[in-house]
Amino acid sequence: MPEGASRHTVLYVEDNPANMKLVEQLIARCPDIDLLTAVNGNARHRIARASQPHVILMDVNLPGISGIEALKILREDPATRTSPWWP
Repeated sequence: MPEGASRHTVLYVEDNPANMKLVEQLIARCPDIDLLTAVNGNARHRIARASQPHVILMDVNLPGISGIEALKILREDPATRTSPWWP
């Protein structure tokens, strides 16, 4: 990475291990992107609030809470409502 280049953070919320591995391998090719992962909706909110990722890529079929419901919760929280979302 060139000196002074910006780093970007992506939070990936996915409960399928194969999908998680694929995205990890793809993001590993991008030295300017830090990948954070969560396997359920509860961890997603905690990580999103703490890290303020640039993008959240979220599975819509999560156990316990759908990605659509999780998106609504994130949009209602003042700490996370301004992040870009990829449901």
